[in-house]
Formats: sequence, C-alpha cells, structure tokens
Amino acid sequence: MIDTIAEQARFNGRIFCYVAIHSPINRDDRFAIGIAVLGEPGYSFPLALELFPTYNEASIRAEELNGVFPYSADACVAIVADTMIRQRQRRPTIDRLANLLLEATKDGTLDRLAGDVTHPETINDFCDAVQMLR
Repeated sequence: MIDTIAEQARFNGRIFCYVAIHSPINRDDRFAIGIAVLGEPGYSFPLALELFPTYNEASIRAEELNGVFPYSADACVAIVADTMIRQRQRRPTIDRLANLLLEATKDGTLDRLAGDVTHPETINDFCDAVQMLR
C-alpha cells in the first residue's frame, strides 16, 4: 500500500498528485499509481507499487490518495497536464539519444555516447531512452 505520509516527506516542498498509469512492469497489462510532480516531466513511481487489473480501479485509488491534499481534483488534472507537456518537450532529446544508442549498438561501440551523457538532465534522458528500447 502507498504510504501518503512517506511520499509527502519524499517530495517535501513540491506540489504533486497521484495518477493512474499503465503498469511499469514490461509485458504487464495491469495498471498502477504514479506520482506527477508539478514542474517536472513525466511521473515518478511511489515507494510501494500497487497494481490494478483495470485503469478505472487505478484511477479510483489515485483519487482516494489525492484526498489527502488541500487542492481540488481540477488542480490534480492541471498538475498531470503540466507533467505531460514537460515530458513531450523532452521527447526530442530522448529520441535523439535512443537513435544514438541504436547506432552505437549496431557498430559495437557505446563510446560515442560518453560525450552526450555528461549532465544530470542528459543522463535522465539517456536512461529514459534505454527504457523506451526495452
């Protein structure tokens, strides 16, 4: 079960809400709860993963968890929209890194990636690109 107090401590000072997502487990047709943080791209995973057989069940659970916050359901929708827009803005970098990874894999060398993967944000993009390829 997701511990809302632990998650609030983890994201201390940041505005976030819970959102229903597709399960992060590969080849899994279930749904889970993600954490959308205002001003950050995409979503994070909670410390404890809860899985549901349908999106509706995950969505109902996310709404229950969001009940601990002093803001409305509309505010949660705005937070999720913000994170989705920011994720979309990162996509060209992720796609570029995914292409570099594919090329480097084809010719047997990943050395050319070393120059691109030097800053924390780029490292996150690189990790996202690797995840997309799995």
